[in-house]
Amino acid sequence: MIGVLEILAPIGAGSALALGIKWAYEAWKDRRSMPHTVRSMKRIYSELHATVAVSQADSLVIMTCANGGGIPHPGASLYTSILYEVTTGVLPSMFRYWQRVPVRGLYLDAVLLPLLGHGHVSFEPTSLERSELRTMYEQQAIKHVEVVSCTSDKMGWTYLVAHYLSETAPTDAQKLVLNTASRCLRDLLEGRDY
Repeated sequence: MIGVLEILAPIGAGSALALGIKWAYEAWKDRRSMPHTVRSMKRIYSELHATVAVSQADSLVIMTCANGGGIPHPGASLYTSILYEVTTGVLPSMFRYWQRVPVRGLYLDAVLLPLLGHGHVSFEPTSLERSELRTMYEQQAIKHVEVVSCTSDKMGWTYLVAHYLSETAPTDAQKLVLNTASRCLRDLLEGRDY
């Protein structure tokens, strides 16, 4: 079909017919990808719900870190946003409050840099220095946070964050569940089935 468009466009340059055919083809391509996107979203939410149940987390969020377009480079601002969120109902949703939040020094030092180095970060909010991040966690009574890398490319990366209200730190088995889920979510986020 593309070969026909490439031939038609120069012949009928300026022709409404050639533009109409090209527009119809692009619209058809977009409609074909929508069912796949919806199915992938459903599978991502299904995986998150199953992981919340097994890991006993009080909320799970899939976050992304990028500079808002283009390849991150020195001097470019980084932003984090929540892509997907599942809670047990005990914690309020953070989705609408955590969109394009600028990355500041503490978040970079406490979460993102260790995540890049190890793929998994565990911390208690009280171990953080006084900051907006620590205040937000304390206001919601979050006692433990687990962060697991999912996927990355030259444009940014995506990671899974589990919040726990329990005074008891997550067990190794719960951390293993999160690591396994991150691999499944990576495949789904990259468009591969697992």
